[in-house]
Amino acid sequence: MHYTTQIDSIGLRVEFHSAELQRARLNEMINLVMSIETFFVDSKEHRFGNGGVRIEYVIYSNNTTIATINTGVYAHGQDRKESTYYIKMVFAGLKSYDDYNDELRSNFLFAMASWLNSKRLPFKLSELDCNIDVNCAYDNFYAMQIKKVPNGRYHNEQIYITTNYLQKKTKSVSALFYDKQFKESLHEQISRFELKLPSKFFKNKNLDTLNEAISRIFERYAIFYFEDIRVKNQVLYIQKCIECSNIANKAREYNKLMSQVNKYRLYPNFSYIMEYIYNLYSIKNYKMVVKKKEEEFVLNDSCGNFDF
Repeated sequence: MHYTTQIDSIGLRVEFHSAELQRARLNEMINLVMSIETFFVDSKEHRFGNGGVRIEYVIYSNNTTIATINTGVYAHGQDRKESTYYIKMVFAGLKSYDDYNDELRSNFLFAMASWLNSKRLPFKLSELDCNIDVNCAYDNFYAMQIKKVPNGRYHNEQIYITTNYLQKKTKSVSALFYDKQFKESLHEQISRFELKLPSKFFKNKNLDTLNEAISRIFERYAIFYFEDIRVKNQVLYIQKCIECSNIANKAREYNKLMSQVNKYRLYPNFSYIMEYIYNLYSIKNYKMVVKKKEEEFVLNDSCGNFDF
């Protein structure tokens, strides 16, 4: 069974000590985006009940969303009298199985990371979606939570016929699995397990500790491919028995189950995830190639005074 580890969404955040610096860098970013042929930026205003307003900049190419840019500020320090201003860029849909748009989004992500590195603007990860994509029918695919989350419980909630949440979507980590082929109307069979890591997850973490942290989160879940649906149904029955029982130590029961079904399990490629992240922090002088369906051109210094 063929399956791959993918990164489908990633957020980068740059912080500043003043609103003036934030605004100056935002203008540079917008000018950079506008210098790319087929790219344009649309600003959207979001109003809040307390009278606050947030401006979101949506980057499009050929009527397709490529990325978003948001700005904000948060208070911290003693008596919360200090302010930090930030710019957050989110690159979603990096693996949508639309080859043209996937390549365009990925190229733009690495171009922006290269520009930030060349400008010596340190950035942090603000979100990350890690996926395991399996080339199989959804009926042959399954995932379950096998370790209790901190201050939580074992959870499996079917939202739609082809979508199950293993951990509810909150400010903390969320996990789900679903029929990617059905959701995106794909020609090929793709079933996806998705782990969503929000900004809170990356607090007080660096590149040295990130690999272990992501690994620990993945260890909460088991992803399976069952060639024989009858075996899958047996596993689901055992899982239901564990959840409905009065056994206090459910983790031990899940360990027993995993020892019996280990040959059906699929595991993430952590090397791929970390190499992807390392490349973002190290890349410089990246030449973004923007391909058109009829032709292609190379984005270089003639499009503006920006270092890729």
